[in-house]
Amino acid sequence: MKLYRVDYRSYTDGPHVMIDSFMVVKETPCGYWIEGFEGGRWVSATGKKRFAYPTVEEAIEGWRARKDRHISILRAKIAEINRALSVDPSLYQHYENRSTFRFPDRGDRKEFKDAVLEFVDTSELPSRYYDPLPI
Repeated sequence: MKLYRVDYRSYTDGPHVMIDSFMVVKETPCGYWIEGFEGGRWVSATGKKRFAYPTVEEAIEGWRARKDRHISILRAKIAEINRALSVDPSLYQHYENRSTFRFPDRGDRKEFKDAVLEFVDTSELPSRYYDPLPI
């Protein structure tokens, strides 16, 4: 048995919509284990939002639902940005010594899961950490 997932990838000549198929390794009462991932991946058989679907038609429907949600999120972000751009410059708030969070300087940047955030004053940071916009 196979499960299907539709997604797109952007290339220089435009988006390519692709149908990926995954072989089912094991079927359980509630879902499927599929191959193609280290250690496999479990996919619900009845969930509303599934990673992959039993038919191509369902996979297309799931992809369209994901992209509709993606579009609504991006539209909300665009609306927020437009509201920020419409603020009168005389109402801008200037922060002299604004503080921010940053990761401690560590040699291994890949291990963020156990990093502790430090509270620092941005006036002490080099510009590579914080480049304030001119007002």
